[in-house]
Amino acid sequence: MANTEVTKAPPQGPPPARSSRGAAAALRGLLTRAADAVVCCSVGALWMANAACAALIAARRAFGDDSRAAAVARGLFVAMVLLEQSALLIQAWRSRKGDEIGEAGGEATRPAAQGRLPAESTGPRACLNGFCGPVAARVFRVLWVFLAVALVIRMLGPAKGSCAAKVASVLGDIGCFLHAVMDCSIVFTNYVVDRLKRERNTLAS
Repeated sequence: MANTEVTKAPPQGPPPARSSRGAAAALRGLLTRAADAVVCCSVGALWMANAACAALIAARRAFGDDSRAAAVARGLFVAMVLLEQSALLIQAWRSRKGDEIGEAGGEATRPAAQGRLPAESTGPRACLNGFCGPVAARVFRVLWVFLAVALVIRMLGPAKGSCAAKVASVLGDIGCFLHAVMDCSIVFTNYVVDRLKRERNTLAS
């Protein structure tokens, strides 16, 4: 009876570990989703800070600087500013971390560069007109003049209760209040609409 040779299959090792490039891509995707949440938090905190600033000025003028309403608005304003600054720090850390992951994972993990549209204009003036319109942009420039004049008067150190100090206080309050109201009602609304349009175009492409 012929002897049959039984060939044993070589032992199979454990499945190959996930490549570092794939892990870097997965981590980069997670950081991108986290960054979107941070951006939303930052925009919301900045909107709340402007609303609290307008409420603080109105409360100071209506009820006095030592009133409870002014204290609540002041505390809310400080909290929103701290939250917005924290979100900006997290966003900066995420950008730096994403660059490090892109360098470690290779070019495949880097996001594709998005070119600017040919008809899209850049620069501070174009950005201001794009988010608030030409009429509101002129109003913003007038408010900046008010704030600059109030700052110069305060730097000159007028006596407390003098006419110059009162003028600086009124100009500063008018500039800050109207600036905050226009930011909340015009600039942030247009910013959110523009961002939603960009997200829709990105998903459609």
